[in-house]
Amino acid sequence: MPTSSPGPAWHVVRPMDVYEEPSTRWGWHGVFPRGTQLAGWGTVVVLLLMIFTLQRGTSDWPDVWMGGIALVMAILLIRDLVRRNRLNKL
Repeated sequence: MPTSSPGPAWHVVRPMDVYEEPSTRWGWHGVFPRGTQLAGWGTVVVLLLMIFTLQRGTSDWPDVWMGGIALVMAILLIRDLVRRNRLNKL
């Protein structure tokens, strides 16, 4: 009976082999930073345009919600850009 175990099998990180996973060559297992940024900023612009172009109702709460969501998304997108730039400099 072994005294020490390497840990659970799900904890082991193995490098991907290009021949076993051919999709790694074209980035399927990666992230899409440009696409994420473009989609995020496009959503922020659409939310802000909706505030100024939608018909006015009796309540301003939809404007507050859309503005708040756009602001939070913009902050997260800027944070993502700053973090990526810091990681690229290392």
